[in-house]
Amino acid sequence: MSLNGSFGGGASSAQWSGGFGSFTDIDILNPVYTPSLDDINAGSVTLTLTTDDPIGPCPANSSDIIVTINPGVIVDAGPDETICSNFDSTTACDAFSTMTPTISHSPTTSKVPSTISSAPSAPSISSAQLIRHQMIAVAAMASALLLI
Repeated sequence: MSLNGSFGGGASSAQWSGGFGSFTDIDILNPVYTPSLDDINAGSVTLTLTTDDPIGPCPANSSDIIVTINPGVIVDAGPDETICSNFDSTTACDAFSTMTPTISHSPTTSKVPSTISSAPSAPSISSAQLIRHQMIAVAAMASALLLI
C-alpha cells in the first residue's frame, strides 16, 4: 500500500515505523508498505510517521495511521488441463496415455457417449471431439443436479 505522509514546522525529516511488514524506504514520505502475514492475520496494522527533534523548544511529533486489512477473495479454477492444439483426429495428448477408458461416440446418432470400455492405450479422438464430450458431460451433470 502506498503511504503519503507530510510534516512541517521546525522538523527537517521524518521516519516511518510500525507493523511487521516492510517499507520500501522508511526515510521518505511516500513509501510503499507491504504487510506481513502477521499484519494480515491481525486484520489491521498501525503505522507511525515520526519527525526528528527540531532545534528549539518544540519536541518531535508523530502521527499514526491504522490500516484495516480485509481478507482477499480466494478463487480456484481447478487443476491444469492439457489438450491438443490441432483439430485433426489424433491420439489425445500425452496426458491421456495413462487413462484406460475408450469412449465410443457417433455424433449423428447420439449426443452422449454410447459405450465406455477398457483399452490399453489412449483414445483416438480429435481435440474438438474431446471438448464437445467434456461440455456434454458438464451439461448432463447439471441436468441431473436440477432433477435432484
